[in-house]
Amino acid sequence: EQEEWEDTAFNFQTYLNRFANSQVVTNYSYLLSQYRKNAPHTNHQAVKMLDTIARKCNMLPMLYQLTCFKVFDVILSDHTLDKDKNF
Repeated sequence: EQEEWEDTAFNFQTYLNRFANSQVVTNYSYLLSQYRKNAPHTNHQAVKMLDTIARKCNMLPMLYQLTCFKVFDVILSDHTLDKDKNF
């Protein structure tokens, strides 16, 4: 028996919008809270995903969560990162 396939259009924006929810943002915030233990690439990808949610999904208010603000404050206040080229 032969399978039949039908082509359908893939809407990438719809796919991205599925990531724009508070649980995803909370999980990425938790991941970033471990920034000292993470590989630089992991931190970069986490920030990149949050940026994608904010800009490409047009959901910047999604980042207005206390967990995000706390993590961002800790990272931005960590002056030991000033000389670390990985950050």
